[in-house]
Amino acid sequence: MAGILNSKTRIMDVLLTREGRRQLAAGKFVPMFASFTDRHVFYAKDAVSGSDDASAYLYFEASNLSQDQIVIENDDSGLLVPYDGNAVKVSSDGTVYSASIQTLTSPGGAGTYNRVNYEPVTGSFASMFELISGSILDSLSNQQLIRTSYPYEKSTEFSLSTNEVIFRRNNFTPFRGFQPTGQVGSLDPLFIDRQLSHVENFQFLPPVYVDQNQIQQKLGNYQAIAAVDPLTYEELMQDMAGTDPQVPLKESFAINFDQTSISSNVFMQIFEGSTAEVSADTALKKLDCVDFGEFKDEQDRARPFKRVFFVGKVYANEDTNVYQAPAFVNIFTIVAD
Repeated sequence: MAGILNSKTRIMDVLLTREGRRQLAAGKFVPMFASFTDRHVFYAKDAVSGSDDASAYLYFEASNLSQDQIVIENDDSGLLVPYDGNAVKVSSDGTVYSASIQTLTSPGGAGTYNRVNYEPVTGSFASMFELISGSILDSLSNQQLIRTSYPYEKSTEFSLSTNEVIFRRNNFTPFRGFQPTGQVGSLDPLFIDRQLSHVENFQFLPPVYVDQNQIQQKLGNYQAIAAVDPLTYEELMQDMAGTDPQVPLKESFAINFDQTSISSNVFMQIFEGSTAEVSADTALKKLDCVDFGEFKDEQDRARPFKRVFFVGKVYANEDTNVYQAPAFVNIFTIVAD
């Protein structure tokens, strides 16, 4: 959060929130977007001048609030970052707590006061997710962000063609009669995973330097641990659909955005859970999402540009005979167009 010190200059007083300090300590504080709010602005009308003099009032200094952490995040180890969202808290182990207000009598009976208690949520995953999604929406609303209103936008509602899809699991789907298995310790580490081979961070990048003639030279003869061919969009589609469009290899569902904004900025968070009743030791699990990139599908003239995301889990290899590095297991794939 920041405050304008002088309306005649561009100097601002910037205050890092608790989430901002966490990202800064982890070396991941990279501001990319800015939003504006009038949450701390004083508004009062005056019959003579039109607006009341704001300098005659006292104001609290800007501080960290619960709504500053809007979404739930994972760290590099896969653990949840503790989430504090008004009436809901989520610990690093995934335990979800809901808040309840208890009214107590003050010592001596002079009055009463309220105390907030947090109890583990023991309902179904559906009820747990409703608490989380409600907390996220409340935090976003409590930011009181200033936005641009488009006069020609018919509606600001967001709706989908369907709110539920069910994948079948039997001897024929999704693996056509065989069940591929993988043991933790023998999985491909991230740096030789074809699904990440197009990302520079996971490519083989031997150290180089630029000489006086501006020619790139190698610092030594470094060999890649394993040769990895980048996964192409065509290969990915063939792996999911196969060569016969009438009999796809894996199930797929199309979900249309029937109503959205003009910019169509969509935010997704994907969790894992059970629809059955759960006990107090059941934890919320947030799946990892890998941005595979944007591709152009020459076969689709209506919507040629596709954005692909892999959704799954990261496991740590523990076998001493394999590289000691985390591995990504893809559960399902999202193609947005």
